[in-house]
Amino acid sequence: MRGGATKRIPSFIAPRINLGPRGVAFFPSIPMRIRNTRRIACCLLLSAFAATQGGATFINGAADRRKAYTKGEPTPAMESRVRELVPAAIPPRVRYVFDTNERMNAFAENLRKGLEAGDAALFKDGVMLLPGANKLFGKTLGTGSSNISVSDPADLKNGKFDRGLKMAFLKGEQIPKLATEVSRALKEDGGFVVRALRTDEMAHWWIYIMFDIEEPAFVVASKEGKHRFVVELNAAGQVVVLDELNHLPTH
Repeated sequence: MRGGATKRIPSFIAPRINLGPRGVAFFPSIPMRIRNTRRIACCLLLSAFAATQGGATFINGAADRRKAYTKGEPTPAMESRVRELVPAAIPPRVRYVFDTNERMNAFAENLRKGLEAGDAALFKDGVMLLPGANKLFGKTLGTGSSNISVSDPADLKNGKFDRGLKMAFLKGEQIPKLATEVSRALKEDGGFVVRALRTDEMAHWWIYIMFDIEEPAFVVASKEGKHRFVVELNAAGQVVVLDELNHLPTH
């Protein structure tokens, strides 16, 4: 893991803060790799998110028993997975957790149908809107009072803290609005495809997230190229994490 931390179990059971190797703060039961310069607000927001998950694992009920793969390791067989849903090679530093091929095929189809319909039920009542998606939808959804700052790694090298990157936690009446906005954005750009993450996308997103990339995870890319949403789902197939790669800084 980044920063020398070794804990990646994506569970929100009994969270508490400890200091990991090289001064990295993390929750033993939460896949956190927050560097010293990141605000403790990140911890507090993810604790609030944890409370909505009912003590279950973050993404999948069996997630804490699944292996996190890294660059160069042999990955599970993918013969029965839809071709577009087979992830590309894992880049350096990234940790990637696979789900079963059958579940990934089913989740992708459900995701496609839900997005086409703008169905709010596709989104859990408790969604982490990460910096790229928050930059795109923040004003429309009114997340200004709830979002928090996240550091930009490029600025960390210069000892600075970028307050322009923010994430938010959405609940209640914001969820139907989010479903409508995502559906509209995709339709206005020619429709969309649901596919796996590519190598460069894994490397790019990894900079800005505080957890391993864990299936069921997909890229929802608009056909004209304007949007590349990254979604992670829970065991019920609902979106619990949403980001947008084209609205994240590139370095």
